[in-house]
Amino acid sequence: MHPDTSCPALDDWVAHMTSIMKTAHEHIAASQTRMAAHANRSRINHPFKVGDDVLINARTYNSKRTRFVRL
Repeated sequence: MHPDTSCPALDDWVAHMTSIMKTAHEHIAASQTRMAAHANRSRINHPFKVGDDVLINARTYNSKRTRFVRL
């Protein structure tokens, strides 16, 4: 709190708002933790390393440029 404040109502309001902000930050952090845990449930650690050759399905990577090319 600011040391020059001489209004008790203002001190109470600042303390209340500080409490609200602290609670909001705690709730946001908890929500982010839950969201990360939920997102990570379906993820798998792949045994790939940087530089490994892998086979991918190119159909899942649609490109606007190559979509309408006629052969």
